[in-house]
Amino acid sequence: MNQEQAQRRMVKDNYNGLAAIIDTCFKDCVNDFTSKTLSGKEETCINRCTEKFLKLSMRTDFNSAAYQLETQGASTSRI
Repeated sequence: MNQEQAQRRMVKDNYNGLAAIIDTCFKDCVNDFTSKTLSGKEETCINRCTEKFLKLSMRTDFNSAAYQLETQGASTSRI
């Protein structure tokens, strides 16, 4: 996989992740369709939901990067 393909894959993965956050938070938080605007309760729910997803994503990315560095270090020390 070349660099351009990797970048496209990363953009696609990010887009899919964002779509999943939107879908999940919308389904969990928005219940009243009688108004054009979100209620205070719905808005608070969406804010908390998206914040949790973003924190989880950041934690996962950090752990993945740490694992990759650890793996690279282990493979380098065997040489």
